[in-house]
Amino acid sequence: MLIGEICASSKRFLCAEKEYNIAAQTEAYSDTAKDKISNLEDSKKLFSGFLSIGEQYDTNVTSIDEDELPGASEVSSARTYAVADLKLNFYPSFADTLSIGTMHYATWNANISSYDMSMHKVYFSMKHGYDAFEVMLPKITAAITYFDDERYSTSTSIEGYGKYKMDTWTFTLPVKMTRSNYENDEATPTISKDGNKYEASLEVMKKFMKVYTAKVIAGVARDDVKGSLKKKRDTIFKTSLSARLFPKFTPTLGFNYANYDYDNISRKDDYYSYSLKGVYVLTPNIFLGGGVTYTKTDSNENAYDYSKTVSEVSVSYSF
Repeated sequence: MLIGEICASSKRFLCAEKEYNIAAQTEAYSDTAKDKISNLEDSKKLFSGFLSIGEQYDTNVTSIDEDELPGASEVSSARTYAVADLKLNFYPSFADTLSIGTMHYATWNANISSYDMSMHKVYFSMKHGYDAFEVMLPKITAAITYFDDERYSTSTSIEGYGKYKMDTWTFTLPVKMTRSNYENDEATPTISKDGNKYEASLEVMKKFMKVYTAKVIAGVARDDVKGSLKKKRDTIFKTSLSARLFPKFTPTLGFNYANYDYDNISRKDDYYSYSLKGVYVLTPNIFLGGGVTYTKTDSNENAYDYSKTVSEVSVSYSF
């Protein structure tokens, strides 16, 4: 029974069903195990989702530095965004969860509509858990992106991860490959971004002192694209610290760094991001969010330098 409880708490339904069925054959736990099996069936959600709407203020929507680009203009704007992620969940005999879903994301800028963006995805994913290990393999996603109501790009990706869990430590190794096609890139072959992107990283998470969660991510990526001037290698480092100091409120302090090293030109960009965000649990299904993020890109080619600050508030609903 105890193993079944552990499996059920981590949504490892195959494992939980197996243990409860064994317990149901015993006289001591027969009725309890049958109730657990019934409750387990009720906890399997056929339909689940996440909805969110938020408001941001971006001090540099165009991501440029007007001092470095004569005639250009940094544009600040309020921006509304909305997210809808909806999926069907199945529980076959060969996996804990198999999901088919669709995700939609859109933004509307008050002062510069040409930067309005929308993204639409469909995806398939499969997860299976073991005593201390979880695998997602594969997740396949197809996406289409629009800017200012015109198609900007299409992409297909395949990804997976392995996750090893200890009492207070979690180690995750995700890998991903994305193939993208951009509209009209064939007219400018040297800067075409059509092609593949390969990504791999190691994520380490540690919980300590009951209320703190620290996470560190180190990764690499490779843009193997058609345009000789767009081929590059990325080195990525991310870290965050969350503290559940109050029963319903969790602030998170984050820092991200990335280095973009272009293969065939001398350009190198260093990207920095500092953030302070918080989530307040209004009800078990409704969350209020807010925070501020400062980002800066420092390039050895000054035309690519820029900085911006984005402040935001949001309300989200999960089911």
